[in-house]
Amino acid sequence: MRKLGVLLTCLTMLGCGIDDQDRCLDGYYFDPGAHQCRLVVEEVQCGDGGPEGFGAACLDQPDCAAFPGASVCQNMNPMNPEGYCSYLDCDAGSCPSCYQCCDCSTDEEIKPTVCLSDQDAELAVEYVGCVCD
Repeated sequence: MRKLGVLLTCLTMLGCGIDDQDRCLDGYYFDPGAHQCRLVVEEVQCGDGGPEGFGAACLDQPDCAAFPGASVCQNMNPMNPEGYCSYLDCDAGSCPSCYQCCDCSTDEEIKPTVCLSDQDAELAVEYVGCVCD
């Protein structure tokens, strides 16, 4: 019985000596509240890879004038006056993360090709007939 007590003490000491970062395999982190390893999920930063000012909030074109690469204020939601700075003349796959290049040449309100947020691209396809990548 004494040997069991010594063994449990040793195991407890060993377990306490392991850093949380060393408890899990690469790509996982230790969640001390749940006492388990969890998968590391990398959050996508929308707009990454775009020109300066891309995705900045705007109400109208002048708000985007300071950003030569993102000079158009785009807003597909008539219930929300705030839009975002985007750019025209995109090619399929050329828009930053969380945005799509949409060809809306059938609609006069939307410029022929423009980078739209994923949410706006969905609306543009459904309601305007745009073709998005």
